[in-house]
Amino acid sequence: MESYNDNFRDERLNREILYSLREEMILIEMRRKEYNQIWEKSIQSMKKYRDFIFIFIIIAILISAFVVFSPYNKPVPHRDSGIFLYIGSEILDGKVLYQQTWDNKQPLLYFLNAFGLWIGGGSAWGVWGLELALFIIALILMYCILRKSLPPFASFSVSIASFLTIFQIMSGNFSEEYAVFFQICILASVFLIYLPDKHRFSRSISACGIGLLTGLVFCLKQTYLDVAISVVLLIVFLGWLEKDKKLITHLLWIIFGFVLVNASFFLYFYFHGALNDYIGSAFLFNRYYSSQGLLEWIHSILEIFEFNTTYPLLFIMISLWLGSVFIILVKGWPVVKKFSQHRFVKWIALLIGALCLALFAFAEIRSKSSGIGLLQWSVLTFGFLFLTAAIVLFTNRSSKMIEQTCKNRTLRQKFSEMDWKYRNAAAFLFLGIIDLPIVIVTISLSGMNFNHYYISLFSPLFLFLSALVLFFDNFFKQNPQRLISTCVLIAIFLAGSFSPLLQIITRLQVVGTQDSRSETAAYLNSVTSPQDKILSWGWESGIYFLADRESPTRYSFQFPLYFDSPYKRDAIKTLLKDIETDPPLYIVDTVDPEMPFIEGKTNAECLEDNPLDGNKLHEILNYVCSNYEFVKSFESINIYRRVN
Repeated sequence: MESYNDNFRDERLNREILYSLREEMILIEMRRKEYNQIWEKSIQSMKKYRDFIFIFIIIAILISAFVVFSPYNKPVPHRDSGIFLYIGSEILDGKVLYQQTWDNKQPLLYFLNAFGLWIGGGSAWGVWGLELALFIIALILMYCILRKSLPPFASFSVSIASFLTIFQIMSGNFSEEYAVFFQICILASVFLIYLPDKHRFSRSISACGIGLLTGLVFCLKQTYLDVAISVVLLIVFLGWLEKDKKLITHLLWIIFGFVLVNASFFLYFYFHGALNDYIGSAFLFNRYYSSQGLLEWIHSILEIFEFNTTYPLLFIMISLWLGSVFIILVKGWPVVKKFSQHRFVKWIALLIGALCLALFAFAEIRSKSSGIGLLQWSVLTFGFLFLTAAIVLFTNRSSKMIEQTCKNRTLRQKFSEMDWKYRNAAAFLFLGIIDLPIVIVTISLSGMNFNHYYISLFSPLFLFLSALVLFFDNFFKQNPQRLISTCVLIAIFLAGSFSPLLQIITRLQVVGTQDSRSETAAYLNSVTSPQDKILSWGWESGIYFLADRESPTRYSFQFPLYFDSPYKRDAIKTLLKDIETDPPLYIVDTVDPEMPFIEGKTNAECLEDNPLDGNKLHEILNYVCSNYEFVKSFESINIYRRVN
């Protein structure tokens, strides 16, 4: 009986234990489901806000990078920025650009500086903040363009890698840097509005926007039209591909937007009586920058390729362009050969060749300078190429000239199979292949190859990196392969971004210091009153801005007096008249080898070297030596005060 009771108790105890374990398991399972739900909700929440997280990181990186060349780290503006800041301040004071304050760049650059100074209450911080805001908008637009086809991390990586590569050659407040904003806006209008074509008037609105943005970027500098030209060719190509008769309407909208912006500037200068000054300074004067020989131009292009090999992602960009062009030439040669057999091609080639030679002859007859410049060489080269092609086609008897309709139909069908709107590298590659050679040519036009010229590589770099990532993303569609391709791309972007990120961290630890220019400006500010004029001889117009003093002449820096152009004599006469009519209280000789002045000579030596019966520049120097005496110097900067 006791044995039975013991067994019953054990069985009951076991049953209770089993019930208890079952309840524990149920509780554990319920908690597991709750944890899974919480985890899924957190993942969904992260997915919902991950775009904002990446955009926040982009903004944080941009702010950190821009602090490097902020007024805190660089209290003294570099040479070019000093010119732009001073002219911007003159515009705010009511001066008319080109007529009362002079430079040879397009007007929008100076109005942006004036707007930034207005925002900052006359401080360079306003210009710095304006450029930072424009870059933030540009990179967010780049991110949005890529998010239509790529996951967030890939979109973030391409945007930041493009910026960090170009950041290494940025100094702040350059026209090339402002142009980046307008060019990215053009690309955003194409990829976010024109190509999707979701609404009835999407393409017309986008085309008008492209025209307006093209006009604005043209008013920064005429050579920044590379992205616009590439986009127009893409629109023409799509019109042919889709047999869309609205193509002409879209092109007219682009022209309308471009003309509207430029007409606004022309009317502004016309009503201020400075239209001739605007045309002469911003257009005609700049033409003489391209007066270089063919060998100098080739040398300049070779320097560009050498420069690109020093940066990993720029080297990848050049490699992608060369590879793409090679593949196109190999695969497209049968089409080119077939097209060349069309009966009208030989006549078109002959006509273009003849027009090029006629244009070359006209330019040489009208030109007053000796030698052949870059533009003449280009026209002459194209003329001979087209004439040679025409001769070859006229003498070719091996095959009959046949119509191209069948081939065109096949070619259009092949291109139509490609997705030009979403998840395809075609549009990016199309634009990049056209854009890069145009940028290389425009960078090399002057033959000077300043570092800030290479900022123009920003847009083609973004296009080629985007095409590369999209190609990998489409080619490796399976998850394991996609993981491998993602790791490869991350490694590439890290290799290209590590150096500039390290540069940002290093340069953030360096606090900006004053130099001889700021010391000179502080001295002039202390010994003059606001109505007194000063004249800085050389490129350093930043001294005017730092000293808060005006120049007595529109030529606040004297480049036109030394640059060999038809405007040289008038510039010398104007400056001499200005300083005689309204003599500056102080003259600052920055001892610039490009613009030699007194350079520490005694008054007797200066008068002997610059007789009144010499040229007009000698007359200016004679006037200075007769009426000014040396006061003091700050390192290589000499200061002279008026005594008569």
